[in-house]
Amino acid sequence: MEPIYGDDTSPAVWKRIEEALFREIAARGNKPGERLESEGALARRFGVNRHTVRRAIGGLVQRGLVRVERGRGSFLVGAAVEYALGPRTRFSENLLRQGRSPHHEILGIAEVFASKPIAKALGLRVGRPVVAWRSVGSADGSPTSYALHFFPTERLPGIAEALRTQRSISKAMAALGHADYRRKWTRITARLAETDEIELLALTPARPVLVTESVNVSAADVPIDFGMTSFAADRVQLMVEAP
Repeated sequence: MEPIYGDDTSPAVWKRIEEALFREIAARGNKPGERLESEGALARRFGVNRHTVRRAIGGLVQRGLVRVERGRGSFLVGAAVEYALGPRTRFSENLLRQGRSPHHEILGIAEVFASKPIAKALGLRVGRPVVAWRSVGSADGSPTSYALHFFPTERLPGIAEALRTQRSISKAMAALGHADYRRKWTRITARLAETDEIELLALTPARPVLVTESVNVSAADVPIDFGMTSFAADRVQLMVEAP
C-alpha cells in the first residue's frame, strides 16, 4: 500500500488510515485474536507518526473490531465469551461448552483475616481466619477475568493445601467432600477498571469492567466461598441462568 502523506495531525489522515485498515481486515478475513502490525510498523508504512496511527486504531476499537492490550499490542476482537451465572458456575466448564480454550493463572493463595465485608458475606465474625485465592482467567489466550475468593478456614479444614495441590477451586472443594457446592446469590455491577485490573486484564485506562460478588454454599446451605470477580466488559457477556 502506498504511504499516506500530508498533515498527519488532521482528522482526514487518521480517518483514512482507519478506513484502510478496516478494508484490509475485511478483505483478509483475519481471525479473532490475530495481532495487528505494531504502531511503529504502521507508522512507517503510512508515512505518519505513531500518534496518528494510535488515533486510527482507536477508531477501530470504537467500532468493536480491535482491542488494545497494554504491553502486548492490538488484536482483532472475536465474539464475546458468554459467561453463565447459575447454581453451578464453573470457569472451565463455561468456556469448554463454547469451544474456547480456558486457562487460569493462580496469583496467590494465603491465609488472612476476614474483613467486615468478607465476614458479612460468609456469616463469620470479623477477624476470623479465611484463605484468600487470587487468579486471572483467560479464554483463547486473552485475559477475561480477575478473581478473588475467600474460604472460611474453620468450615473447610485443609482448604489451603487442597487449593495448592489441586490448583482448581472446584477440584479442591471435591477433595474436601463438597463437589455439590452451589451458587447462593450473585450481585452484578459495572464500573471503570482500577489500576490492578487494567494491568492484569491488559485493559486501556478508563475501560469498564463488569463485577460480580457471589456466595457459594455447601449442600447444608452453609456459606463456604465468597468471590469477587472483575470481567473485561468488551470480552465477556454475563448470562444469568434460571435456577
